[in-house]
Amino acid sequence: MKVTYSLRPEDIWEAQKLVSRRRIGVLVRGYLASYLALVVLALIVGGRFTNGEKQTWMMAAVVGLAGPPLLYLWQNVIRQQSAKKRAAAMAGPLTKRTVSIDAEGVRAKDRSGEDFTPWSEVDRVLDQGSYCFIMKSPIHAIIIPKRAFFKEEDAQKFAAMATTYWRDAQATNRGSQQ
Repeated sequence: MKVTYSLRPEDIWEAQKLVSRRRIGVLVRGYLASYLALVVLALIVGGRFTNGEKQTWMMAAVVGLAGPPLLYLWQNVIRQQSAKKRAAAMAGPLTKRTVSIDAEGVRAKDRSGEDFTPWSEVDRVLDQGSYCFIMKSPIHAIIIPKRAFFKEEDAQKFAAMATTYWRDAQATNRGSQQ
């Protein structure tokens, strides 16, 4: 099955939001060491520049309570501002794309060339709202807006076929690993 469409800034923005939600788990693990180092630093600095153990633990508690919201703010608010600008720059009339799926994999063709990904290398297929996302990794997706199809049934059929091909490949991978 094949579909041709042009990406709009809102399409890329939706993918950015999806990826940032998926990245939160990765970021929590990645920043955990930095966060712990920050708390330890607060304990050391607090021990050196405060008058007692109670003040030291209070400083570490403040850092411990303020750290996660500040990391969340940095990741999901400030970065989204620049992501919106990048999305607007990436979309436009030159981003016409053709995506075709078959039992072997996904073929995406756009101005930068052609890319083939076998289903065994696809991380996940997501059918969400106005989009079908073929996730090549937790942070990289092929975006297929459902508005690209003439009928809603065609979009549903495309998403169902992609999901079926992907699940079949996953079952084959599990079977060959045993």
